[in-house]
Amino acid sequence: MGAQSIEKRGKSVNEAIKAALDELECEIDDAIIEIVEEPSKGLLGLIKKPAIVRVSRRD
Repeated sequence: MGAQSIEKRGKSVNEAIKAALDELECEIDDAIIEIVEEPSKGLLGLIKKPAIVRVSRRD
């Protein structure tokens, strides 16, 4: 059986990680965290892109 993995978005990487850890009900030491995309403000701050992280439980 594979590890449970989820992808979360947030205004910051830390916000996205916290949301994922809360949903997985695990601590940061028990997780594998991959930053998929850093947040950005875009052209003239008009188009904002959220941070995206993928978090999996360690086996």
